[in-house]
Amino acid sequence: MTTGRPAPALASEARTAVTFVPRSGDRRIDGLLAGAGWVAAPGEAVTLAYAFPDAAETYPSPYSATDEPRRGFTPLSAAQRQAVREALGLWARVADLRFVETDEADGPALLRFAASAAVRTAQAYYPGHGAAAGDVWLSTSLPAADGYRPGSYEFFVLLHEIGHALGLEHPHEPGRLGATLPRALDHLGFSVMSYRPYPGADPNRPFRGEDFPATPMPGDIAAVRYLYGAAPVAAPGDTLYRFEPGRPIWRTLVDTDGIDTIDCSALPEPVRLDLRPGAWSVVGPPADTGGPAQKRTLAVAPGTVIENAIGTERGDRLIGNDADNRLEGRGGDDRLHGGAGDDVLVPGPGKDRLFGGPGLDVALFDGAAADFSIRIRGDRVIVHDLRPGSPEGRNRLQEVELLAFGDQIVALFGEAAAPPAGPAVSDVLASLLAGDGTAPPIWG
Repeated sequence: MTTGRPAPALASEARTAVTFVPRSGDRRIDGLLAGAGWVAAPGEAVTLAYAFPDAAETYPSPYSATDEPRRGFTPLSAAQRQAVREALGLWARVADLRFVETDEADGPALLRFAASAAVRTAQAYYPGHGAAAGDVWLSTSLPAADGYRPGSYEFFVLLHEIGHALGLEHPHEPGRLGATLPRALDHLGFSVMSYRPYPGADPNRPFRGEDFPATPMPGDIAAVRYLYGAAPVAAPGDTLYRFEPGRPIWRTLVDTDGIDTIDCSALPEPVRLDLRPGAWSVVGPPADTGGPAQKRTLAVAPGTVIENAIGTERGDRLIGNDADNRLEGRGGDDRLHGGAGDDVLVPGPGKDRLFGGPGLDVALFDGAAADFSIRIRGDRVIVHDLRPGSPEGRNRLQEVELLAFGDQIVALFGEAAAPPAGPAVSDVLASLLAGDGTAPPIWG
């Protein structure tokens, strides 16, 4: 079921910009810039105070042509305030922004959040010196208690309007800099500032889909980083991204610290998961846009490094990056691509294909070496589980240097290390192991 929700209202210009922000020279960024920022020069870190006014008298008079404070002013509810904090945290995660909540006792905050009957859906004001600069207004018609989970229309509205308050523009409007996004990028999958839920949609039509991005998207991240620089550390520590079934996973991952893992094992659908920075993946059900379904819903931001991935019980395709990856296929006929780095590839039941790529790569098996046969066919190695039911299947390997079994490691370094075609791995003795016949552990 779809709804005829309106698009977030146009953001009004502040009277005077704090700083004019010139074009970057990259249309993918310039098409999202409003031309003003809270900085003296692009790329500077900034701390911004924000507040939730409880009374219309907090705002000066005159205020704006719309005069939102004097037309049905309503403080935000506890649920709305918490959603604002979460949305601000997502923007701070991608750029060098620090948001500090204040009660305005020591002076007005730069970003203020409230509701007004004068607003159709929501609107915000760009950075500037005017009375309304940086303020975000929600319509009193929006729900006050429910609906603000990430991925909902209401949460998307908050992300969108905060983008305006930080200096971002709608990508279909030339604005002060006279730039627009290329039509192929002007959609919600690239920017939460877009009025197009899918490529080619009419920006003047209401949003009709049920699903919306839960985070700033790749275009937003590039533009806000141009304004304020990248966050020094995003998602510190080891992070486990576990995706549950039932809802689209429409978001961009930003993570620059720790050893991180994407776990798709609970999903009923096969995934096409690409860990390379800047890549898109098909993970979870398609997003309902009100038009063509958005299948590629999960993006990895440039500069983000995710080390490990766990697939589903279906036939998955997992693609690693330049880090040392661990890719676990689980069930189904999987394709695991290690990429650069020293990777650990873990096949499961089925007919899996493992591509190691550059680096020292390991295929990891649970059983003892005697439970498998190894055959060489050209540049490929075929490892077949001989146990009843073949619990680890029949696997084709390319550019994989080591086979790690439960009781030994078999090295496949060049022709001298390769076993002759045919015999089981039990016939491949310690002479095939690295070094002096023993191999140090190379994984945790």
